[in-house]
Amino acid sequence: MTDSFFLGMEETVSLADLLKKRVELYWAHLKTNDPFNRALLNGTATQAMANHFLVNVRYLVQQTPIHLRKATAKAEKNGEEKLAKFFKLKCREEQGHDRWADSDIAKVNQRRIIESNSEIDPSMKGLVKHIESIIDYDPVHYLAYIFFAEYLCVVAGFEMAEAWEKKCGFPPNSMSVISNHAELDQHHVHEWVDITRDLLDEDKYKAPLLETVEETIKVHQQFYQSCWQGKSHAA
Repeated sequence: MTDSFFLGMEETVSLADLLKKRVELYWAHLKTNDPFNRALLNGTATQAMANHFLVNVRYLVQQTPIHLRKATAKAEKNGEEKLAKFFKLKCREEQGHDRWADSDIAKVNQRRIIESNSEIDPSMKGLVKHIESIIDYDPVHYLAYIFFAEYLCVVAGFEMAEAWEKKCGFPPNSMSVISNHAELDQHHVHEWVDITRDLLDEDKYKAPLLETVEETIKVHQQFYQSCWQGKSHAA
C-alpha cells in the first residue's frame, strides 16, 4: 500500500507531509481492520480491553523521558547539538504524563495502580525495545518515531476518546492519557516541516525515516492485537 502511494512523491513532497500522510493511512487502516479499534469505535470494547490498553500505554509513557534522555546523550556524542537541544526540550515537555494514565486506570477500574510490570504485555515491551533500537542505531531516526506517536494521537485521539465515553460507557475523561496528548500535540504538527528541515538532511534521511515508520507500524499493530484479546499473551 505505502510503496504505491509514495512512489514518485519522495522528491517533491516534504518529509513531514509524507509522514503525516502515512499516519493518516495507518489510522484509516486501524479503523477498518483492527479488531480493538473497531470494538472501541462501535461501542463493544470491554473493561478488560480498556484496562489492558491503559496499563500498557502508561508503561510506554513512563519510558518516554528515559528514551529522550538516551537520545540526547547519543546526539551529543555524535556532535549533533541542535538535535540534542530538541530532545532536551521534548524531555521537559513529557515529564509527569504517566499521571494522566494513573487517573484513567483508577476511574475505569476503581483500583489502585499496580506498581510492578506484571501486567505489561510482551507486545508493549517489544515496542519499547524497538524504540530503544532506533535510538541506538541513529537518534535522527527517533525523530520519525516522535512524529509518528504525536500525529497518531492527533488524528486518532479525539475520536477514540469520544467513543470511549459515549459509545463504550467508560467514565468521563478516563482516556485523558490520549486526549491530553492529542490536545498538546496538535500544536506541534504545524512545526514539523521546519523542524525536520532544520535538524536533518532531507535528501539523505527521507527514505530511511519513512522505512523507520513502516517498521514501527508493524510493531505497533501487535500491541493493538493484544488489547483486543484483553490480556497478556505471547507476542
